[in-house]
Amino acid sequence: MNHPVNDVARFHRKFCHAAPERPMTVAEPGAWKFRRALIYEEFEEVMEAMDQHNMAKTAKELCDLIYVCLGWFVDFGWPFKLWWNKVQQSNMSKRKNPNGGKPIKHSDFIDVNVKEIARYQLTEIGSIQPPVSVGNAFIEGV
Repeated sequence: MNHPVNDVARFHRKFCHAAPERPMTVAEPGAWKFRRALIYEEFEEVMEAMDQHNMAKTAKELCDLIYVCLGWFVDFGWPFKLWWNKVQQSNMSKRKNPNGGKPIKHSDFIDVNVKEIARYQLTEIGSIQPPVSVGNAFIEGV
């Protein structure tokens, strides 16, 4: 099985969508708006399927939502696996909720340091646009 990010990247290349090799630090407003609209549309379809208690449709719509979310990473050249691993590490540092339900954060919880990851992207991976004044939101705005 191919990694889902690679599948989405192939889709982007097939339909001439952006798929840069290195992270972008500034997104064009049109690209940002397009990506946001896609994610929102798919999210609404997930909610509709869940409201219908339709397991098969919910599964399909969740895959569509994941697809467009991965598309965000591909569209802007961001390394999904790097971000995923940091979020996974953070989630695994939570503790079991004694009342059941959602795991809880505690004093040893490891939060995702988005500034550190963003700086790593700029220094180790490189970026397409240099982090100029507008691009400071890339790091400082998180």
